[in-house]
Amino acid sequence: MSNLDTLDAITLEDLNARAQLLVRRDRKYLLPQASDVDELVAALPQTTHTLEIGGSRVFEYRTVYFDTPDMLSYHLTASRHRRRFKVRTRGYASGETWLEVKTRGVRGITIKDRIGRLDTAADASKLWDTAARLLAERGIAAPPLESLTEMLEVQYSRSTLLLDGGRATIDTDIRWGRPGELQPAGSFIVVETKTPGTRTPLDRELWLQGRRPLAFSKFGVGMASTYDLAGNRWHRLMTRIHEGALS
Repeated sequence: MSNLDTLDAITLEDLNARAQLLVRRDRKYLLPQASDVDELVAALPQTTHTLEIGGSRVFEYRTVYFDTPDMLSYHLTASRHRRRFKVRTRGYASGETWLEVKTRGVRGITIKDRIGRLDTAADASKLWDTAARLLAERGIAAPPLESLTEMLEVQYSRSTLLLDGGRATIDTDIRWGRPGELQPAGSFIVVETKTPGTRTPLDRELWLQGRRPLAFSKFGVGMASTYDLAGNRWHRLMTRIHEGALS
């Protein structure tokens, strides 16, 4: 039994009503092992809740990222370009799959737009015009649909917490690779807090432990690892992951 099981449960509807946070500031931390999560959760206030659906508190997620043959989205992300974007489909704990676009706002704020729910794979093409118009409104020239292809698949197990001042996710058992060709990413765990701006109790506890937010991206690191892309901004972090030097 993990310490996550001792937290009070919250439904998806209540979680979204209190902290959906599609426009937010993200802070990501990497932990080397599961015992670090138990220690972290034990230090959180009793007001912390965990998402529970159908009696489960850990859910499998599947994300597929799209990019152009010359990896435009990846290179914009790797260079921290102000007009960078990500296009993906994501399967959620609710059982729904959505087409989503992520962009950056002022001061590094993350903006996630759910363009529409997908009932079949063909739905993505029907929704792309809407996504392209939204990107254009933000000054981003979206590539035509026919130039996008499925480049990276990422799967992982996720728990979600409602915190004072925001929410957080804990991702374990991360696998990534070309679609249908997944490999373990490593033994590390990704903890991400999502807030309107201020730090949560989880951030404060991590800082007390000497951990600081890292420039980590499942899309960026997954692409760099899968396609052996040299000279990327995550090279030092990737080396620490491979050497088991995250402590």
